Amino acid sequence: MSRIIWQNILIPDFSAPATVLKDEVYQDQIENLRTIAKATQEIPIPDPKAFRSMSRASVFLSHVCMAAKDSLAPFLGESPFSIGMYCAVEHGPIDAPSTAKIILQKAPEHFAENYRKFRNPKMYLKQLPNLVPAQMAISMGLQGPMNVYTHSTVGSLHAIEQAEWDLKTGAVKAALVCSAHAFDDFLVVKRARHFDNREIAEGAGAMLLVSDGTFTNWKDKITKDNSVSFGISDQVINLLRRETNV
Repeated sequence: MSRIIWQNILIPDFSAPATVLKDEVYQDQIENLRTIAKATQEIPIPDPKAFRSMSRASVFLSHVCMAAKDSLAPFLGESPFSIGMYCAVEHGPIDAPSTAKIILQKAPEHFAENYRKFRNPKMYLKQLPNLVPAQMAISMGLQGPMNVYTHSTVGSLHAIEQAEWDLKTGAVKAALVCSAHAFDDFLVVKRARHFDNREIAEGAGAMLLVSDGTFTNWKDKITKDNSVSFGISDQVINLLRRETNV
């Protein structure tokens, strides 16, 4: 069984009332949500200069994982390749405002020109799911295997299970399992609401695993919260909530 030697979570204040997410581009709203009560730029990260190319989920993840610096140090001292990263995160947001502007031009023959004019190049970086753990890895000097899982309902479980196997086979000395869920993309939240009537919450969680010589069936250890969903991060965050009684 692998064991957790470090853990950290970021979740909303559940004593506050639920909120509503409104979007002017889609002219729609989603109710019964819980957000982290801080603007993205107010959340500390290892490298603030990277804010412009990071999604909100990426900022969450960097903020949560930077607290692991001391726990990672012994492994990094041995080799920067000794720590594997296993991250569950959604694809980043599409640039809805720019897309709307391009469509409203109603001049197909000038599409390329309008695309260059209205498209925000920084948004492309924010759309890449692999950039979320990559940015954090760059900031913290992690050069081991990096795995990204994007399945909206079991991505976190995929991350945990792959980490367990890699520890078992000795592919890595330690496994940083992490996940972040943010309301970056209105359509992603809308999709989640269509299939789930629970509260939907932003959040992030991370844990550092090491092997103790046996194998853990993590699927049997993870419980579902019937009142709230953390989206793609659900399994990681609920596991850590149970570990920390939060």
